[in-house]
Amino acid sequence: MKILFWNVHRNRNINRYIASIVGDNEIDILVMAEYNADENELYALFRENQQNLIKCFTEGCDRISVWSNYINIEPGSQGDYYSIQIFLDKYVLCCVHLISDIHGDRSEERLMDIQKIMYDIQKTEDNINSQKTIIIGDFNEMPYGRICLNANGFHGLPELKISDKPRSFASIYKRKVKNNYNM
Repeated sequence: MKILFWNVHRNRNINRYIASIVGDNEIDILVMAEYNADENELYALFRENQQNLIKCFTEGCDRISVWSNYINIEPGSQGDYYSIQIFLDKYVLCCVHLISDIHGDRSEERLMDIQKIMYDIQKTEDNINSQKTIIIGDFNEMPYGRICLNANGFHGLPELKISDKPRSFASIYKRKVKNNYNM
């Protein structure tokens, strides 16, 4: 599953670029923020390039446009700043375009929106009995900001490394200490 997110910033002359990127990278799901170009033209370009993407239902979220080549897709909750889609009855894709601080600090408002989003994701996961969720989009927040990392926000992890074999904390700590002294 290849997913592309792009905030196209209301660019009306972007459809050829979108179709080209989707084709060159074999994108399965295209998520755009601030898309207001001609959807019929984009659809025609997809057909012209033998790309099978169709527009998904995002009614209620004017800030997000989702296109997919999956047939088995159901819309989930929709809000002013997010659209939840369910793929293949087991994957939850939450696409966001949160409010920015361009006209002043809106972090508290953004936090309230995130809490609503997280509630709707949890409800969707419970309904389909899955925890296979991807949250993608324009968060308008620093990656290490409190809204992304705090438990009452997205509760994200700053970094996750997966290795082939499990290692104990002690072995990781010893290696770090050793490397620090070998500078």
